[in-house]
Amino acid sequence: LSSYTATFEIPSWNDTRKTDYRVGVQVDGETYYWEGTIRKDPVDKNEIVVINTSCQRISDGSVEADTMDWSPVKVWHPHLQTYDHIAKHGGDVLLALGDQIYEGQPTSKDTSSNFNRHYDYLYKWFFWMLQTRDLAKDMPTIAIPDDHDVYQGNLWGEGGIATNNQTTGGYEQPPSWVRLVERCQTRHMPLPDPYNTTQPAPLIAQGIGVYFTGMTYGEVGFAILEDRKFKTGPNGFPVDLNQQFLLGDRQKDFLKGWNTDWDGQKIKCVVSQSPFGMLHTHAASGYNFGLNDRDAHGWPQHRRQEVWEILRQSRSFQLAGDQHLSTLVHHGVDGPADAGYSFASPAISNFFPRVWDPVHNSGGRTATVSPYKGDFYLDGNGTLPTGQPNITSNHPGHIRIVSAANPLEYYDQTRNIDPVNLHDRGAGYGIIRIKKDTRQITFECWPVHADPEFPQTGSQFPDWPVTIHQAENDGRSPTGFLPVIETHWKSAPVLAVYSESNSELLYAMRFAGNLIRLPVYDNNDSYRVEISYGNGANVESLEALSPISEGPAAIHSFSALQPSIISGEAAILQWNVEGATNLTIDNGIGQVTNLSINGVGHVAVSPLSDTTYTLMLNGTLSAQATVRVFPTKAVWLGNNFSTAELQNEAISGNDADPDGDGFTNEKEFNFQTNPRSVQSTPLINTDVVSTDPYTLEFTSAVPLQSGQAIPKIEFSSDLENWSPLSPLAVGVEEVSRNNNPSEGTTQVTIRVSLPEIESQAEFFRGVWQLDQG
Repeated sequence: LSSYTATFEIPSWNDTRKTDYRVGVQVDGETYYWEGTIRKDPVDKNEIVVINTSCQRISDGSVEADTMDWSPVKVWHPHLQTYDHIAKHGGDVLLALGDQIYEGQPTSKDTSSNFNRHYDYLYKWFFWMLQTRDLAKDMPTIAIPDDHDVYQGNLWGEGGIATNNQTTGGYEQPPSWVRLVERCQTRHMPLPDPYNTTQPAPLIAQGIGVYFTGMTYGEVGFAILEDRKFKTGPNGFPVDLNQQFLLGDRQKDFLKGWNTDWDGQKIKCVVSQSPFGMLHTHAASGYNFGLNDRDAHGWPQHRRQEVWEILRQSRSFQLAGDQHLSTLVHHGVDGPADAGYSFASPAISNFFPRVWDPVHNSGGRTATVSPYKGDFYLDGNGTLPTGQPNITSNHPGHIRIVSAANPLEYYDQTRNIDPVNLHDRGAGYGIIRIKKDTRQITFECWPVHADPEFPQTGSQFPDWPVTIHQAENDGRSPTGFLPVIETHWKSAPVLAVYSESNSELLYAMRFAGNLIRLPVYDNNDSYRVEISYGNGANVESLEALSPISEGPAAIHSFSALQPSIISGEAAILQWNVEGATNLTIDNGIGQVTNLSINGVGHVAVSPLSDTTYTLMLNGTLSAQATVRVFPTKAVWLGNNFSTAELQNEAISGNDADPDGDGFTNEKEFNFQTNPRSVQSTPLINTDVVSTDPYTLEFTSAVPLQSGQAIPKIEFSSDLENWSPLSPLAVGVEEVSRNNNPSEGTTQVTIRVSLPEIESQAEFFRGVWQLDQG
């Protein structure tokens, strides 16, 4: 069956610039165009904004009952207010996580023939396209079908088998039609099952395909799942736990490969139809109380635990929809909240409201707004440790409810905004703000009526927004830490930690700085750490690492990674501490405890003049770091060249060397030396301080572009061919820093202990590689 979709694949696409496009189609001899923009990959944008939508009914349910009331009170399509407000958030990625259509809207589903089924779906799909096209034409869009998209009230896919009873598992509609639906919504996404050695990706039962895949955009990695396709049906399921499934084996293999693939990524998240947990207590228009819902992903429980163990390996959080109820939850596997977070967005509009209210354990509405936060245990079977929700449950597989956007209707309240059957049932959307520099993720939950540009129209749902740190997606309490790893002139490394007792991956993550303290959770084991940079092509290993317990409160280091900057630019302050309960920096920065990962953290500062910062640990211990501020290039040029000379590139140009000392003006500016004096040159000295072991000291001024410049130590056997030393293969430490030299930028002295010299003809040098080369 044709999905009436056309795909365009352009190899070697240049994603460093935006490109306008138009698509034309001829109908009855006339050409129609649709225009849009393919954005540049926003790798240079610090905050990536993700829009999360799902569950988009077009009416309140009475239209198909033939009431003939097509007013906006009854017909919500095309959700103009909703999408107008969504557009104002400046999104980078649009997620549509299921139920883009409902099979019974605006007319009852028609599966009376293949032809009718085919076009019944397509015309309903066009409604969603009309609603979202003004966003989707300019924004990367992930659309994945859920149960209603394939004309089922619930879907337990059972690997694609056919069924005439959805509760036993499988697809009720013909496989050719299921493929049509999946092509409509997913054909534009990256190739499916990308880590599978068999390509194209193998089909499943009935020749149905898979679309689970990965996408990298704006340095955020997205794992796109289809969390129902392999799930076991709830009736007549095998007693053998090994034969019960949530995700399929291929999906789990995909996630394990994706967990260690950090090429172009700083943060990872998983997007799928439904959150991995049982996250509601009441459902339907009568708000029936019920805990037995195997459609929710609390069941099968052991598979739900398995999924969160896998996601924890990459500190990934989950984005989902489906439930009509927006929740933010910290999940547990082996202990309280020891895994990651899930955020389910509200329904754009819904006819089947859900609620999280464990205190009110009977059906119907209530006028009492009871506390709902805390730790609970629900597995989808309705079986609880005490027979009912227990806010003090210590069951390891529990859920910690952080926020829930319960509908006002449930509490017999109203917003008094028409249509009330839309606005009082928790309709809305999610916004996720991912800050790459601090690795912080903020979850926002917006009701439909609130215009983000006009606060007087309303605000987010209560208990939102919430901000977490990437590292909080592994909530385990460390038993110890591996020795601090410093990668020096190789920054933003990916570190993967493996147990040496079973070779299993504990976790992998790209770190922001060059100083990392790695937590472990079994001090009786030893560990291997694999370290890579950039695209991960070259990997270095540290083996037989033994954990040590956290020591007493101490400041091990506090420094400015860019000790000298140009006015208006930023420097990074970095620290390494232990035992921090309260960590602050003065000069207006304040609390930085939440910016630390296992005692190591960093923050950007932009002082207007030379500034010394004080780091205070627990109110008693302190250390200082200084950032020096130098004038801009224009001011420096004006101080060193006359007006006439500034017009002469041979004298004042970047590549000119007016004093003939071998250093261009660009280099003299970066080291703040005098371009008119042959005696004033950038300081780069090398001294041999010991031959047993062989130890060198490099003393150098730090260039103003140290945020982009690359310091490195190289070796050669012939003084012609030079190769960089790995900072992990040698001993490297900063032994002194001079913030007030008589001339130029801040100076540092680095001591390097070299491996055994195999030849008498080995040479070493220190190098600053600037932007300009």
